[in-house]
Amino acid sequence: MNTIAIDCGASFIKGALFVDGKIVFETKRQSPVVHERNIPIIEPIQVKALEELVVQILKVLTKHLPDNKYTVCVSNEMHGFLLVDECGEPVTDYISWQVCLGGGLGKKYFEQTCFYEEIKNTGMQLREGLPLCNLWALLHQEFPQYEVSQKTKYRFCDLGSYIIERISGMKMESHPTNAGGTGLFDLRSGEFNRKLIDAVVSDTGYCVEFPMIGTKKYVDGNVTYKPAIGDHQAALLGANMSEKGLSFNLGTGAQVAVVRPMYNISDRWQVQPYFDGKYVHRIPFLPSGRGLNVYFRFFKSIFEAVNVSIEDSLLWTAIQRTSEKTLNPKLTVDLSFFENKVTDHTVGSIQNIGEYDLTFENVVVSILCQMSENFMEASRTLLDDELNTIQEICFTGGIAERFKRIREEIVSNFPTDVVVRMTDKETFLGLNRYANLVNED
Repeated sequence: MNTIAIDCGASFIKGALFVDGKIVFETKRQSPVVHERNIPIIEPIQVKALEELVVQILKVLTKHLPDNKYTVCVSNEMHGFLLVDECGEPVTDYISWQVCLGGGLGKKYFEQTCFYEEIKNTGMQLREGLPLCNLWALLHQEFPQYEVSQKTKYRFCDLGSYIIERISGMKMESHPTNAGGTGLFDLRSGEFNRKLIDAVVSDTGYCVEFPMIGTKKYVDGNVTYKPAIGDHQAALLGANMSEKGLSFNLGTGAQVAVVRPMYNISDRWQVQPYFDGKYVHRIPFLPSGRGLNVYFRFFKSIFEAVNVSIEDSLLWTAIQRTSEKTLNPKLTVDLSFFENKVTDHTVGSIQNIGEYDLTFENVVVSILCQMSENFMEASRTLLDDELNTIQEICFTGGIAERFKRIREEIVSNFPTDVVVRMTDKETFLGLNRYANLVNED
């Protein structure tokens, strides 16, 4: 069987061709730049560029097909959306989880309303970048620059569904793994929550339709399209996570997660649909690559200040090499540069600086040690401090792969007989497994 797997990430759009379960060709393109926070997103510049990149990747991958029969599977970063018109044309740009429209007005609105029980049963907690909040802010501001009328209808889309619809010409269902990340999904019914949708859309003058939720595949001749899935669930599927396993997915953002046969709603973690009727319990939005980038930009600015040019790759290599040094600095680093699950503030800091402590090496190691402790704090919360119940630890994501120091710091907290795996290409592997899941058709 041939599978074309496409992962739409925050940094790269990546594609892989599987033939008989093995990757035979890979390619990638840099993702379009995400808009700055709080800037109204109207003209669909980024999403159109992203669509073109996917088309380019498809053209490259199909050239390497052994025959003309294949399945297309797409994953996307979760907690994002866009609106399209009745013809499927985008009328907003892609609004990612990193964007906060209206300065958090949507979050403030729902914090002051009586929708606590409805929001609780979405399995998500309110945060500024949640589609529930961003959509509310979008519709309650001056959006869009079109005449509002009862005849104007918009449709809510996750990014992966939009991409598949554009390349296939078919209207897709929203897979539960994507719908579950919107803050508008109801765990009890497995459908979108009409009360929350009404709270978002009513009295705005706009008509916004939501897709059906399902797992139905669509066949067009020799090509099969499956509904797009969330990238985290794809990575967990590719890592073959067991119910005795603990996942550390460390990329631009980071999540600590377990897979459970039933859902348990808590204010301390998110719950989202998985596969085979199971659920992911997850603590997301932990400082990871995005937080590390703050210090990367600081380090680079020092070179720029003295008119020295340095390639990004060389600086990253220096950071990685330094991270492996045996140092135990006294510095305390706070990585709370944005809304996160570790602290209640959105500014970072470096503390406990002695006269000779503020060095490149000490800062780098302190950053990674603090990251590791943040991940462990999330693990203790997720497992109710019963770390000894875990038989397997699975690391995924670029930060986990790049920094051995983080992996070692985390593993040192668990029993010595725990199995540790570092899974490479886990999202691709998950998409290929998804292509072959019979009960997801």
